[in-house]
Amino acid sequence: MQQLFLLIFFVFTLALGGCGVEAVDEPKEEVPVVTDRDNDTIVDADDNCPDNKNSGQEDADEDGIGDACDDVDNAIPTTAPERDAACTNNPWIWKITGTIQDGSDQALAGAIVQICVTPAVGEMICQRPERSDDSGTFEIIVNIDYMCVKSVVMRSLGVDNKSTTYYLDLELPELVNGDNDPVFTISPSIVLHDTAAATVPTIADPFSNTETYTISFADGLEMDIQPSTFYGQTSTIDDLRSVRVAADSGGLEFADSATDFEAFYGFWPEADVNNTNGGPSVYPVRIPNSTGLANGTAVDFYVLGGLSTTLNGTIESKLHEAEWAKAGTGTVSGDTISSDSGSGLPCLTWFAYKAQ
Repeated sequence: MQQLFLLIFFVFTLALGGCGVEAVDEPKEEVPVVTDRDNDTIVDADDNCPDNKNSGQEDADEDGIGDACDDVDNAIPTTAPERDAACTNNPWIWKITGTIQDGSDQALAGAIVQICVTPAVGEMICQRPERSDDSGTFEIIVNIDYMCVKSVVMRSLGVDNKSTTYYLDLELPELVNGDNDPVFTISPSIVLHDTAAATVPTIADPFSNTETYTISFADGLEMDIQPSTFYGQTSTIDDLRSVRVAADSGGLEFADSATDFEAFYGFWPEADVNNTNGGPSVYPVRIPNSTGLANGTAVDFYVLGGLSTTLNGTIESKLHEAEWAKAGTGTVSGDTISSDSGSGLPCLTWFAYKAQ
C-alpha cells in the first residue's frame, strides 16, 4: 500500500463549480462509489488499512500504512528536510499543525484530520488521516515528494461526536527572500460543531425507495428527500443530524464574508444527492425565517463542496472540496423560507443563505 493515494472520485483543480443544467442528450457519468470495506467508519479512500478495522488509524512509524496491516518500521525525519533547489516559486511545507475544538470551545480529542496537497508539479494527492490528541492538537508530516506545494486543502470531522465536516483551502505563506517557515500552523482553531438528531420517518428499502419523505431537523429546518438518491459517506439516512450556526460563530472560515449570511446549517453525515439512476438532483428545503427577512425577499443558497459533491449528479458538475458556491435560490413567505421550484440542496455538508 502506498504512503499516499489519489482519491479516485475527484480531479482537483480548485475551479469554482457552477450551477449547470444537464444537457438533454448528453450521457451521464456515474459518480464513483465510496466504500468502507472494513466498516470502521473510515472510507476506503481515506483508510490506511482498508481491509483491517482500525477506526483510530494508528500508524506508529507514520509511513501511511496503519499499524493494523504494517510489517515495516519506516522512520521519518524529526526536522525539516532541506528545501529542494528546484522549489523556487512555491512554499516548502514539511509539517502542518493546529488544534481542534467543539462548538463549546472545548478541546476535541480523536478528531480525524486530513490534508489534500497539490504539489508544484503533478496532480493533487490526499494523505492518510491523522487524529487529534487529548489536547485537541494534531500534527501532519507532508510526504517529502510533495513538500513543494501549490495548494493544500484541510478536511476534518469528529466521528465520536458526529460533528459537522470542516473543509478549508489553506492560505499558505508567501516566500521571503525565496524561503518560508516549513512548519505551517493553522490558526484559529478548527471548530467542529456537534449536531442534533433529525426526525426521520420509517423508510422501507431506502436504497431503492423512490418516494419522497420529509426530514425534520431539530433547528426547524425541513428537507424533502428521495431515499434512493441519498449518498452518505459514513452513515445512512437514518443517522441524519444537523446544527444551526449563527453567522458570527467560529468554524466558518470556509465561507467568504461569513457575516453577510443570515445563518449556516451543518450536517452529519456528509452526503450528496446522487441522481445517476434518475430522480431529483437537489433536495427542496424549508427554513425558519428566524432573522426576520421581509415577506417576498429572494435569497441565495450556498453550499460547501466535499467528497464526491456534484451539483446535478454528474462528474461534469463536480463541486470540489472546500469550494463555497451558490447552489440555488429561495423565497421568504412569512415565517418560512422555501427553496424555489427546481432548486434546493445538492449536498449535505454546510449550507447558508442570504438575501439577494
